[in-house]
Amino acid sequence: MIKKNIIIFSDSIIACPQLKKENKCINLLSKKIKSYRLIHSGIIGASSRIALENIEKNVLRKKPKIVIFQFGVNDSWYFKSLKGMPNVSIKVFKNNLEEMISKCKRFNIQKIFFLNYHKLLKKRKETNGKTVNQNLNIYNLAIKSITKNKAKVRLIDIKNTTTKISPKLICLPEPDGVHLSNFGAEIYAKILEKNLIKNEK
Repeated sequence: MIKKNIIIFSDSIIACPQLKKENKCINLLSKKIKSYRLIHSGIIGASSRIALENIEKNVLRKKPKIVIFQFGVNDSWYFKSLKGMPNVSIKVFKNNLEEMISKCKRFNIQKIFFLNYHKLLKKRKETNGKTVNQNLNIYNLAIKSITKNKAKVRLIDIKNTTTKISPKLICLPEPDGVHLSNFGAEIYAKILEKNLIKNEK
């Protein structure tokens, strides 16, 4: 049987450079699904803007059957240098996702998945006076709205699936409080496996 190529194009959440290779989500997922060939094409610290700039070489040239995107957390940061503005505005973020979808469809990618994000452990307030989770939630909602009622496009709802799991379990301890712990990587791998199998038909 010829394996379908899946590209996971994401920021550092799935890649999680702090974890040992054998504990990373991508390696756990590879062991769970034998019918796919997984290719991780991540960019640490990437926003949707950077993802869009790199989508040709990181995704389209590789001609995958399926692509899984996860971008948004780096868009949602409010850096002090931006004086109360997000790294990437929600309007631009939505436009970036729409363009990513359009490019994938033009290259006849069969299925396009977007992941939203788990609740973060980090407690700090951003320069707009909101917590990191309050700001991230706006981008999570945008991901959900962009993926709704689109042919070939699906949401893998990490946020709702992990609602009852404490971020203390999913995330690395502070001062990180964002990236996946070993347990968090296992949770992500199980969610991805379930959704890929469910959408196989």
